[in-house]
Amino acid sequence: MNTILAILFIHWLADFIFQNRKMGLNKGKSIKWLTFHVMVYTIVTGFCWVIFSPELVAIKWLLIITFTTHWITDFITSKASGFCYLMMNEAKFLKDDYDAHLGMKNRYDDEIRAQLIVKRDHQEEREHGWQYWFWAVIGIDQFIHIATLLITYEYLIKPISI
Repeated sequence: MNTILAILFIHWLADFIFQNRKMGLNKGKSIKWLTFHVMVYTIVTGFCWVIFSPELVAIKWLLIITFTTHWITDFITSKASGFCYLMMNEAKFLKDDYDAHLGMKNRYDDEIRAQLIVKRDHQEEREHGWQYWFWAVIGIDQFIHIATLLITYEYLIKPISI
């Protein structure tokens, strides 16, 4: 149990505390920022592994595996979450635009107002749908990172430290 908590702590530290806003916003748009983020993540993770497992001798493989799997995962998930975020904001913008038109009293007859309400409600449903997928992508991203660290520990670190 202590190992699992240590792995969760290492991941939280490396992926959240040491990731600044610029990295988070740009890693889905720029290979440079993605690579920089993953380098920081790998260094922090490697440093923590050495602290928690000082007898670790396979540090080179640990760093290679951590860097590669994190880079591939974030390359895919940051693009997917970025797309979901963009679509969610587009739907919110359109919904707000319909709300603004509906707020103009006596500008539209009842039939047009009813059509605007239907369109606004559709955009609200789209916004919630994309919001759901945004968080689902973030969740799978975190699951993959944690699973990768646990598997790395199980097959690379644990056999060495026993």
